[in-house]
Amino acid sequence: DIEAARGNAGEAAARLAEIVRVYPFTREYDDAVLRLARLKATAGDEIGAVSLLTKLALRASPLRKNALDAIEAILLSARGKGGERFVALWNAGGRWLMDASRQASLVTIAGELKGTGAPYLDLVRWLSRYGSGAVRVESLVALSRQYVETGDVAGVRDCLKSLKDMGASGDEVLRVEAALKFAQKDYRGAADTLLMLRNVEGKDAFLLGETLPYAGSSRKAAAAL
Repeated sequence: DIEAARGNAGEAAARLAEIVRVYPFTREYDDAVLRLARLKATAGDEIGAVSLLTKLALRASPLRKNALDAIEAILLSARGKGGERFVALWNAGGRWLMDASRQASLVTIAGELKGTGAPYLDLVRWLSRYGSGAVRVESLVALSRQYVETGDVAGVRDCLKSLKDMGASGDEVLRVEAALKFAQKDYRGAADTLLMLRNVEGKDAFLLGETLPYAGSSRKAAAAL
């Protein structure tokens, strides 16, 4: 740290890397991994930093929480800087953050991963199982949309069952009921269910656009547009 403070980051990194190599699984090793990861992140090598930090996340290190906090901070600071880069960071160690205590950050990360395929789906599926309250509800709705896109009727049905089992009601349940009807090719039923929404939001645009021509009430359909 002294060398880094003096501007000799390269020399500091070399000394820390030597400690990591020579003294594995000691407190000195843990400290060196954490400091070296910080240097790498500061130098722009976030993937290298996250990969290092996972060494502490893998075991019961006293600095495990510090390592997870650092991984979380790196991911959150990488938002809006390129989808491929963000996915690479997530794959390098983001899955270690999948804990209910970090669900607020995980929701934000999921938003950044949207449209990336498996990384997004895996995280939203996890949140739909282990998230609490509104987070779980919203994740089940998001997951149902993914299943609609792939034609997975059983998946949409499971989302609806989970929502009802947890006592959810209102617009979010209506959205999944509409998604299920759409997946079953009951377009009029889907449209009529969507028209029961109290608040139409941007996330409803796809299903509305696909189903409103089949709505039983043209007046309500026009009002929803």
